[in-house]
Amino acid sequence: MAYVNPLEDIQSLIGNIDTWPSEIIHKLFMGEYNRRNVFRVVLFLYGNCVPIGLAIHFYSMCNNHNTFLAVSLYYVVLTVGQWTTLKLYM
Repeated sequence: MAYVNPLEDIQSLIGNIDTWPSEIIHKLFMGEYNRRNVFRVVLFLYGNCVPIGLAIHFYSMCNNHNTFLAVSLYYVVLTVGQWTTLKLYM
């Protein structure tokens, strides 16, 4: 799926970027590219039900880093989240 303006799409899901935590905005645009910072952004977007493809596309547009780390962490969070949800219903 092609996202023309991922910021508008995400804002329609979770609200205006001005209402997001300043920590997340800093990590998206200026933060050092490391596992901890990417993980915080991943958890924020995943926790607000942003589709994975949209979130990864948005993250890669906000910075010029390789998206491999973001994709890997999204997969881990999604897998753990689904496993935990399934365990709750068992």
